[in-house]
Amino acid sequence: MVFDAESFLRNRSLFQNWKWSPQQAQFIFKKIQATSNITEHSIQALGNVALGTDCGTLRKRTLDLEFLELVHFLSELRGEIRQSLRKCIVKELGRRPGILHNNVLLLGPEMIANLPLKMLNSLPNDSLQAILDHVTRHTAFLLTLLPHKRSFLAEKSLQLLGIGPTDEISGEALDNLGPLIAFVDERLVRQINHLELQLRLDEVKGYCIPEENKNSLGWMLTRGTLQAGLFLSWNTWIDWSSSSQLKIFTNCQR
Repeated sequence: MVFDAESFLRNRSLFQNWKWSPQQAQFIFKKIQATSNITEHSIQALGNVALGTDCGTLRKRTLDLEFLELVHFLSELRGEIRQSLRKCIVKELGRRPGILHNNVLLLGPEMIANLPLKMLNSLPNDSLQAILDHVTRHTAFLLTLLPHKRSFLAEKSLQLLGIGPTDEISGEALDNLGPLIAFVDERLVRQINHLELQLRLDEVKGYCIPEENKNSLGWMLTRGTLQAGLFLSWNTWIDWSSSSQLKIFTNCQR
């Protein structure tokens, strides 16, 4: 079967929202590229086929703003940016250091959050805060990040809140951290004000608690006057086999 690129372009409105496989998108994009001059406007007109964009096409966007807008457009399409294109994007960002300090937010918070830690660590505070605001509002996205990325974001959130290694984590800080509290370093969990944590049981019970923090958070939650009965409504299995600490088990899926 011969693919007719010109016919496809004439009828592209019929196919813009189809969910193409990465291989299909690349194949169609190459065929179109061979028969027409693809501009940024025409790429966006391709809809989900644009996920077949190659690295060379990205590199031709010499203006930082054009590059960022194209990457942002790709990141919002139905389907994921394939790994090879992600690597190309990261490499281009490394070649254009000014982007990370000036216009990086144009990439969109989810694209930024998936950047390597070295790049994330070099971002200005306002960009980091935008990512943190996004992940605390979109827990499902937070859980798609790798564990070391979640821990990094929790650490950065504490830093931006002005909380040092020995400072108490107050109720206000807990509210700001949101689901990131589950990924705070185990050594810092005991700095949480346990009464403030207990007041937020309804929120905490919905968080995905990683294995390394289950015992520490369980210990914090059972300090003072907290009654075991408060846990009965949790969609959680609680192991009371240890008299000294509570073990919390939750279903966390990436």
